[in-house]
Amino acid sequence: MLAANRALAGDPVVQAIVFGDHAAMHEVMLAAMGLSGPHREAMSAVVTSWLMFVHTLCLEWLEHRSLTRDQVRASCLGALAGSLAALQDSQHQT
Repeated sequence: MLAANRALAGDPVVQAIVFGDHAAMHEVMLAAMGLSGPHREAMSAVVTSWLMFVHTLCLEWLEHRSLTRDQVRASCLGALAGSLAALQDSQHQT
């Protein structure tokens, strides 16, 4: 399955599906936060980056199993919490 995933990753149709899913999750997350203006734009960048992090970490986990499922989950949630905290801190400083 992983080999097929890697082989198909360059396929434009597959990319459209994957990035379509990312875009849908991105919009749901931003809508739930209820932000507007510059705060929404900054959060949009963080959410996009976090979704790519999650995608990449999950692929690595599937291929190498160097982490447990709980460690993957904790890493993903920790990355999001850390990114949100850093963004919030930087917005208070400016």
